[in-house]
Amino acid sequence: MISGITNWGVYVEESRTKASGMVRFKDMKDDFYVFNRETYSLIGTKSDKKYSIGDEVKIKIIGADPERRTLDYMFV
Repeated sequence: MISGITNWGVYVEESRTKASGMVRFKDMKDDFYVFNRETYSLIGTKSDKKYSIGDEVKIKIIGADPERRTLDYMFV
């Protein structure tokens, strides 16, 4: 689930484990997304695909930093 959206990426939370992390814009290769500050959503410039807080999404872990205690994800 999308739990937050910022200028640099999307915060996500796994439903089963409740682990959370980020999908960075640089890892969203299917389109170029524009951040809308008023609605806290992302809109794809080519596809018009929209991501909003609360949306259920499928994610995959692509990196972990145990020292910083961070997880990096990508949409699948």
